[in-house]
Amino acid sequence: MANSCIKDPHSFLAVFIMDHHGKAKLDFIQNIEYKFIELLSCEFMASSEETVRTSITYRYNAIKSKVQLMEARLKDVNNLVKVKNPSLLLQLQRAQPNALNAHQTANNEASGRQGMQRRSAQHHQSSQNFQR
Repeated sequence: MANSCIKDPHSFLAVFIMDHHGKAKLDFIQNIEYKFIELLSCEFMASSEETVRTSITYRYNAIKSKVQLMEARLKDVNNLVKVKNPSLLLQLQRAQPNALNAHQTANNEASGRQGMQRRSAQHHQSSQNFQR
């Protein structure tokens, strides 16, 4: 249904409404020339901070373990190439610093955005305190 809303937004709608108390409703609606049909309606309630934190921690650790597995696999492939074709490994290692620098630049930019968001939130909090 979500894909239908993306592919054909004139015929399918997704409406998400959330109130101040953390309750929300998601409606999937189909527009048939002369009427609207409610296909599915889902009600949501905001999770506790602890549940969100647990979920984020789990997902982070899952991705971290996948990265570790991929790095181990890359190391194994590098060792295999080193034995079978050392000149190819040298060429790969020369090209690798550029990829590594791009990865580090992306990480630094993400860290910079997070820092700005934190500073902005702190500034917003201090301005609210000042207004009181």
